[in-house]
Amino acid sequence: LDIIVQTFEKDQTMKTMKPICGSICLIAASPNGIEKLTSYADRILHRLCDILKQNTKDIDNSYLFRYLWTLRMLLEKNIVSPESNECEDIAPYLAIIFSTPDPRNILLSISIFILIPNTILQSLNSIQYALQDKNFEDHIINGFAQLISLGAEHDISQVEKALISLVESEYAKGARQESNEITQNIAYVIGFVSGQYQDIREKLLQDFEQKIVNPTNLATLPFALKCVGEIGALIDLSDKTQLIDSVFQLIGHSNREVFNAAAECIGLLATG
Repeated sequence: LDIIVQTFEKDQTMKTMKPICGSICLIAASPNGIEKLTSYADRILHRLCDILKQNTKDIDNSYLFRYLWTLRMLLEKNIVSPESNECEDIAPYLAIIFSTPDPRNILLSISIFILIPNTILQSLNSIQYALQDKNFEDHIINGFAQLISLGAEHDISQVEKALISLVESEYAKGARQESNEITQNIAYVIGFVSGQYQDIREKLLQDFEQKIVNPTNLATLPFALKCVGEIGALIDLSDKTQLIDSVFQLIGHSNREVFNAAAECIGLLATG
């Protein structure tokens, strides 16, 4: 083990990194692995952080996967402390991975943030950018939603501002007739987080209700309906009678996009 760690610290050749990271993960997963690795934990973490503090977009995806997997294993097994300064310092570099192409690495980065929750707020801007830039698969969108929700446990006002920013961005896209698959992903995230926090939910619902009950701007209606549906899938909104009645009225709307959004909204509300 001493030779493995020394090689990991000193060897700059990439070809040695995969087997070394694999060996560390195997040891960590073994019955006595935690005891064996504890005395080396700081050295391994320091080396991993040095590597990840490089431009992560320039690291080969397969190598980046090994580095992230190793870091996750060390955190998961409590071999390194999630409250260490190095874990906090590495957070901005982990957040950059949200905009890289390999979904495996994005999921690993999300799982690492979940294990170091005190750093999640540092990732909010990167999550916003990623959500608005790319159409991700459902499990990644769900991971982003979980991260944002966990971030609210540390600073709900900061998360609320981030969600409002996403909403306003989607309204602007609607006005430019640029809504796409990404719009539904963002509506899901809005609904997921709002379902966990009443203060956020009530503030956003007030805005959505205003858009739906008094539909003066057709450009904002579809997104507001999608968000209400996602919230209603998690929380019973039957007490919002005026809002619900207005959604049903929009089923007869001549605008196809509004009609479709209203129909989907009713379907989701029925499950809440």
